[in-house]
Amino acid sequence: LSPYMTTIAAGPFIEDVPYTIGMRADYVQIVPFARDKMDENYSSLPVDMVREKALEAARQAVNQMGVTWQGDFGRNRTELLHPDCSLIFFPYVSVEMQAPRYYRFLVDGLTGRVLHFCDDQMSQGPTIGESQSPGVELGELTVSLHRCFNCGSDLPRGRSFVYICDNCHVVNTVDGRGLDVDELQWVEPAAGSTDSLFPFWTFDLGDQDSADVARLFGGIHQSGRLVIPALRMPNFEAAFRLTQRISAAIGQFETVPVDLYNERFRPVTLSPAEARLYAEIMIYRARVKRATDADITQVEFAPTASSIVYLPFQEQAYFYVDSVLNAVTFEKNLVG
Repeated sequence: LSPYMTTIAAGPFIEDVPYTIGMRADYVQIVPFARDKMDENYSSLPVDMVREKALEAARQAVNQMGVTWQGDFGRNRTELLHPDCSLIFFPYVSVEMQAPRYYRFLVDGLTGRVLHFCDDQMSQGPTIGESQSPGVELGELTVSLHRCFNCGSDLPRGRSFVYICDNCHVVNTVDGRGLDVDELQWVEPAAGSTDSLFPFWTFDLGDQDSADVARLFGGIHQSGRLVIPALRMPNFEAAFRLTQRISAAIGQFETVPVDLYNERFRPVTLSPAEARLYAEIMIYRARVKRATDADITQVEFAPTASSIVYLPFQEQAYFYVDSVLNAVTFEKNLVG
């Protein structure tokens, strides 16, 4: 149950160009693609891989990754849930020399690292030609002003899926899928403290779902609210453990509505749609822990309300520790 990314070649085959170069999209600066913004020394290769074939290749890669020996681990279960596709163009440079003998280098256009060296003139070199496959739509770019949709005032700086307007105090959700946030709440840190305020998605549930969540996540306080980190974390198991701790302890935090943006608010990097999907997976993960024959298709998650709560955490040597109970912790390397 770990987030997984795979890279599929979208252009024509070129010997010695590693397709794994796309993995770096997580940490290099990328901008919207436009041919008129390209350096005149570069040419863009045609896109030969349609989205449907790329998704099928991704499914095969994930299925292969999830194969385990059934005798030791039981029935294999691999789920690919709502995959997103991005088309990314990475630069590389081909350098050829004829004297005193033939050499060809393929160089990473971002770092200058040599990807491949060849001294065989018969070896296939990179070529740029017309695509023979069906046309591929690159999509359409739109620009949304970073302003409150209610009053038009500028929203706080930063990249987050959720904001609150300092002018009209209306919650703004930047998701594009019609999912709203009902309320922002927070635990006010002590005066003079430097605690970071980390966001968590909290879901109110109906009676039956609340009882199920209390059984799976409620702990000794039998909390019936599911609370998951509103932050992208590279390790699902760590996010699951934090969900268990916060869901069990949430009733002990006294929260009040958020009226104004606070500079110590950490950005919400997990969208509402992703949060609901993660909630389903969290419930499934908890059921698997109790019964190995659990099935994700049996998970029906229908929250009655979705909110964000900001909780104060203080920085320790390797952990963040909540400033109210001094009991909830998570590793610092999970949030950068």
